[in-house]
Amino acid sequence: VCSSDLYSDTLESHLVTMWWTLGMFCPCNLWMFALYNDYWYSICQATFQDGRFVSGTVWQGCDIKFLMLMERYIGRPTNLEGRSEVEVQTYDFLDKLGISYETVCHAAAYTMEECQEVEKKLGVPICKNLFLCNRQQTQFYLLMLPGEKHFKTKFLSSELGCSRLSFAEEEHMVRLLSIHPGAVSPMGLMNDKEKKVMLVVDNELLQSDFLGCHPCVNTATLKIRLKDLLKKIVPAANHEYRIVTLRTEE
Repeated sequence: VCSSDLYSDTLESHLVTMWWTLGMFCPCNLWMFALYNDYWYSICQATFQDGRFVSGTVWQGCDIKFLMLMERYIGRPTNLEGRSEVEVQTYDFLDKLGISYETVCHAAAYTMEECQEVEKKLGVPICKNLFLCNRQQTQFYLLMLPGEKHFKTKFLSSELGCSRLSFAEEEHMVRLLSIHPGAVSPMGLMNDKEKKVMLVVDNELLQSDFLGCHPCVNTATLKIRLKDLLKKIVPAANHEYRIVTLRTEE
């Protein structure tokens, strides 16, 4: 059955419980129909991992609703079995510093819709993290900015006084931060022993007390204080940061 602390007695709990039960017997994508409160709901793209429902989409008439199974913890997840080494190292790093944080575990989040569901569970905005480099690929930057903000790299290049920036290749991301695309996070700075990556923070983020970021994998998201990130975590990773004011248009 579906844990009561994860879902209330609602349409979501009813459908997810049914998906979860079916997933024990058919761990794959499904298309089926459910009758709930005299309404028929079309259910498709219900995805399971290890026999457990992780996400899916519901149609009722013209209404569309995305559902994602999430588990929330104070601190690290209680069960670390099957989690990657770099994720566990992130929790160890935070615990050693005495940082207070929460963790939400979920299916791999790639789309904006999926990230928005995680944001609702966390109750804080998830910042956008971009891994950039100069044309020569000799200078690397980890840019943090609000998730909905768009900017032009020429403005950032001007503020930093460097040549035009572009997205760095995955090989540099893995080598320097031990992170793969989709999981870019300031937590990766703890793996940059050579101090090759500069952290750059958009000034707008300073308006938030808390923010969400990945523990170096995109199957979990952390809720941490921005003050702890900048004043404790970044210095402990032997890095510095720079605040910039990103312009979005001419």
